[in-house]
Amino acid sequence: MVSEKATYELGEKGDKWAYYLLIEAYCIEPNGHSALKIEATNKGTGPSHHESKLEIESEPASLNRFGNGLKTWIPLEEKVFEWRPNE
Repeated sequence: MVSEKATYELGEKGDKWAYYLLIEAYCIEPNGHSALKIEATNKGTGPSHHESKLEIESEPASLNRFGNGLKTWIPLEEKVFEWRPNE
């Protein structure tokens, strides 16, 4: 169904948290073509403040590879996580 979404959130946008992360995969067309939305905020001040928002169109199979990669990623062992949506 086109209105279905898979969402991961960490933290909150309000003042209670020092950070916020949203990763959301959703359909943009009835044929299954999908997109990935990412929002990341570090609520520091001055040069310590960071806020990013982006959306990437992708095929569902590629988003599945992204999710499977995140499930097996161990950040303490490997600092960088790389996903190439068109591979």
